[in-house]
Amino acid sequence: MKLFEQDYDLFSSSGLAPIVTMWKDLSDIVGRKVRVSVKAESFVGTVLDLDPSGFLIVEDTAGIHRRVLSGDITLTSQSVEP
Repeated sequence: MKLFEQDYDLFSSSGLAPIVTMWKDLSDIVGRKVRVSVKAESFVGTVLDLDPSGFLIVEDTAGIHRRVLSGDITLTSQSVEP
């Protein structure tokens, strides 16, 4: 619980930016191919980044960059980039 309180204090004093930075440092999803399911829509793409607002940025197979805030994210393969 102490870690949550520290992160909450950080968020309260500094906003979302340091939390996003920590998430990026701890995650290996950037560069991975995923299937995104949101409501009745589903698409496959490559995770490009997490934006400053916390949205996952996914480039779909048509090359369109989509901002994903919520939904089911499933890894579909290993990293698409070396």
